[in-house]
Amino acid sequence: MEPVATDCIACGSKGEALYTALPDRMYGTSVRADYHACPRCGLIWQHPQLDPEQLANAYTAAFYTHSASAGPPPPSYSLRGLRDRVRSWILHSRFGYPADSSWAGSRAMGRLLSLVPSFRSRATHRLGVLFPPFAPGGRLLDVGCGNGRYLEVMRGLGWAVTGVEPDAEAAGIARARGLSVLANLQELDAGPAAYHVITSNHAVEHMTDPLEFFRRAEVLLVPGGTIRIAVPNGGGLGHRWFGPFWPGLDPPRHLWTFTPRALAALVEKARLSVETLATSSRLASGFSAVSARAWFRDRFGIEGGAVWMASLVVGRLVQGAEGLARPLFPGAGEEICLVARKSFAPPASSG
Repeated sequence: MEPVATDCIACGSKGEALYTALPDRMYGTSVRADYHACPRCGLIWQHPQLDPEQLANAYTAAFYTHSASAGPPPPSYSLRGLRDRVRSWILHSRFGYPADSSWAGSRAMGRLLSLVPSFRSRATHRLGVLFPPFAPGGRLLDVGCGNGRYLEVMRGLGWAVTGVEPDAEAAGIARARGLSVLANLQELDAGPAAYHVITSNHAVEHMTDPLEFFRRAEVLLVPGGTIRIAVPNGGGLGHRWFGPFWPGLDPPRHLWTFTPRALAALVEKARLSVETLATSSRLASGFSAVSARAWFRDRFGIEGGAVWMASLVVGRLVQGAEGLARPLFPGAGEEICLVARKSFAPPASSG
């Protein structure tokens, strides 16, 4: 069993017991987990932290990264269709990717079309904060790369990509795509300032020591490089409303559940400067529908089509509520999206 301090690693406050023996509602394994929470910054952590063998048993064959189809769809680069041309114009004009059109008006048209949120989202493969501006000769490291679909997309856009994935089955799928994927950061044969961008999509919550990860990322980034993170938001409306039934907790696989304040504090401890810190309602409908089904099942012992339909309605209502709340309460969304940058200048010596 991993020794985990009862003090919050983000702000140092004393943790308090929050949940006891939470079951695995997502995949139905027999492993249960207890959680503490920080009364000051809201960070939630598994305490005591399960040992590696118990955690490995929680990643069943049904885990979503064990499917080759999970993740953003691979793009088409033929640019023969209108959709591909629109994508090329937007990526060139707004994100600096090489132009795939000789048309003189492509940059202006791309800027105009990128003002439409749905066009911009599709052009960036619905990756949101995980989609970086282009860097010539750019090197990208994705930590927790799963089956490699994200890396496949970014490789096709001109990045030199590397992945880290401890789950052997998911890593095997990624390697079958021709990707370089390591089991952990310790295997990474890279010196300081090796990467322009480091990404992690819903993976930091699975790490035994997220602060150590951020410190390692700071070393691996080139000066001015960015780290781009998406994690569930334990301070959002979903967790506040559904409590232990909220799937963002995902016991026992999630060792940590962050709030915007806690995540920013950890990143800053690693000498990275937060540039963007926001929440998104992208997952609200799905998360809330899962929460509602779990609540009906556990409280009343009922399942079936009627519960399924009711849960979908709940999901839509919660997503709408979060969308209305976020302009007034920016932390209300289901997912935290963070971009932090490594300083261009070395830290001043203390001598």
